[in-house]
Amino acid sequence: MIAATITVIGFIVSMLMAGRIAASRGRSMRAWIWFAAIFGPLATLAAWALPAKRVPSHAGVNGH
Repeated sequence: MIAATITVIGFIVSMLMAGRIAASRGRSMRAWIWFAAIFGPLATLAAWALPAKRVPSHAGVNGH
C-alpha cells in the first residue's frame, strides 16, 4: 500500500514538473502532462533533455 502511494505521488510530481519544463521551453504543457501521466519520471527527463522550440524570427511581423 505504501509503495502504491509513493508511486502515485511520484507520477503526480512528474506531471507537474514535465508540464512546467515544457511550458518554459515553448512546448505544449497539456501534452507533456499526459506524457508524464503515462510514462512517469521518464517524461520529465525527456522534456528537460529536448531543446527549446524554435520560433521563426519573422513570426508575428505585420500581423501574420
